[in-house]
Amino acid sequence: MNRRSGQNGTVVIAGKWYRVRWRLDVENQERRVNMKEKVAPVVFDKSGNPKPPSTDVLCKARVIVEKSGANPEERFNRFVLGETTLRNQAETYLQWVEARDREPVKDTSSVEATLNKWILPEIGDVPLRNVHNITVRPLVSKKTFAIGPHG
Repeated sequence: MNRRSGQNGTVVIAGKWYRVRWRLDVENQERRVNMKEKVAPVVFDKSGNPKPPSTDVLCKARVIVEKSGANPEERFNRFVLGETTLRNQAETYLQWVEARDREPVKDTSSVEATLNKWILPEIGDVPLRNVHNITVRPLVSKKTFAIGPHG
C-alpha cells in the first residue's frame, strides 16, 4: 500500500449539489469502480455562480470516502494483492513476457533457472504482499556469499 496513499475524494459540482467522487477496489476485478455521493447543496454567490466547496463540505466528503471503506490497507491487500504468492506471480510473468506484443522474450530459460535455483525455494510461497526489502535481504546475502562479491 506504500505506493498508493489514501483517497480524499474529489468534490465536484453536479447540478445543484456538491458531490464527492472516488474509486473503490472490487474483489476479483483489476479495475476500480467509480463511486459518487451527494455531500451538500451548492452555495451560490450574489451573481448566481456556484461558490467553491467550503472546508466543511471537504471534511464531509472525506468522511463519506472513509465510511465507504476505500482506504484501509487490509482492503487493498485483500482485493488488489489477494493471496497470490510470489511463485504464482512468477509463472504469470513468464507467460506474459513470452506472449507480449512488444519485444517478447523468446527464451526464458535463464530467468526460469534463476527463479528455480535461488528465488522460489526461498520465498516462492510467500504471499506477494509480504515480499519486500526485509524478506528479500537474506536471499540476496545468501546468493552474494555463494557466488562471491564480484560475480
